[in-house]
Amino acid sequence: MKKNGILILMLITVIALSGCKTPENITYFKDTDSISAILTRDVEPLKFKVGDKLNILVKAQGEDALSRVFGILPGEMNYTQSNVDPRNPQVYTVDSNGNVDFPTIGLIHVAGMTRVQLAETLKKKIIEEGYAKDVAVNVSTLEMNFSVMGEVAHPGRFEIIKDHLTILDALADAGDLTIYGKRENIKILRQENDHRKVYTINLTDAGNIVSSPAYYIQQDDVIYVEPNKAKAQNSEIGSMTTLWISLTSIGISLVSLMFNILK
Repeated sequence: MKKNGILILMLITVIALSGCKTPENITYFKDTDSISAILTRDVEPLKFKVGDKLNILVKAQGEDALSRVFGILPGEMNYTQSNVDPRNPQVYTVDSNGNVDFPTIGLIHVAGMTRVQLAETLKKKIIEEGYAKDVAVNVSTLEMNFSVMGEVAHPGRFEIIKDHLTILDALADAGDLTIYGKRENIKILRQENDHRKVYTINLTDAGNIVSSPAYYIQQDDVIYVEPNKAKAQNSEIGSMTTLWISLTSIGISLVSLMFNILK
């Protein structure tokens, strides 16, 4: 009876050791008094970067010819601009100097501009140069994406579908963090000019979230959610499971043999 009790105690100890893990913070916005700051922060729209694809359409009321020139309808012009997409002549790629070569107007430096700023700039140039008195300019973006990696439900690459996409929106698109995601250490990798920067956001601190330069997501951002200690321990335990089972089996066999010898 005593022998069986010792064996049971050993088994319980092994199971307890294999199942223990360090508790981690999983609650967002612990400082609830700061959450209101999220609602009052100034909105930062996306700004164009080298390599961005822009869809630009100009319409002039009652002036069909002008609309065709600036709208670049397929089959109606010879395309000499190097940054015009031949499959869709209204789409322009921002070149390595941050410019787009727009019909009739010529080179326009768009890097650092927002959609509204570019539309207003084009409208002003068209009117000042006498092409029309009243025009409407529409600027939209194509193929702007961000990536989410690590401990989220659905890691992958996602499209930026609005100007004001926040880190919270981005993580929601990826299905939120798993229970093993480290909420205090979200990494955002961002290319700024010729430098790669890494920002850190603490999701348990509302004030930290809203004050971060990475609160609003930019095109080509990479978001990485680090696994917490519990996940790391589980991973280590998983890789050592077979070894521990073998060692435990050997240990129990040795104890049993000793009791049989000594009884």
